[in-house]
Amino acid sequence: PARMGYFNRILREQYVDLRNTTLLDVGCGGGILAEAFAELGMRVTGIDPSASSVETARRHAPQQKLTIDYWIGSGESLPFADASFDCVSCCDVLEHVQDVDAVLAEISRVLKPGGLFLYDTINRTWLSWLFLIKIAQDWKRWAFMEPNQHVYGRFIKL
Repeated sequence: PARMGYFNRILREQYVDLRNTTLLDVGCGGGILAEAFAELGMRVTGIDPSASSVETARRHAPQQKLTIDYWIGSGESLPFADASFDCVSCCDVLEHVQDVDAVLAEISRVLKPGGLFLYDTINRTWLSWLFLIKIAQDWKRWAFMEPNQHVYGRFIKL
């Protein structure tokens, strides 16, 4: 909710009519964020390498009366033409990809000139190591994530 509140404010400052604004959600997973953007009236496309996640998203969107175009594919090789989207979102994804530079290059390629890139990622700090690696994954007493769901070396240094 906090993230979408911020994104919504930025989008409304940038675009007068969100209904004519296209957005690509890179790493869309089951479509939670894609649906939030579609609820704002945007024309949304989502892409994720997980076929099962994309299938879940494809089943869920119509139940919410939302039209979202979902694709199976990776951020390192986006199957879209240059300058295809007004906006690209990439949330909780960059810390999981094999090649961050390739994903960012592809996002830049498909983003229209002057377009908006909305993202978040985990900063590589000792606090992220403590909370997301040790507490959330490693220490069985508190762990609530799968082992190796996050790999500290892939967290981004900002």
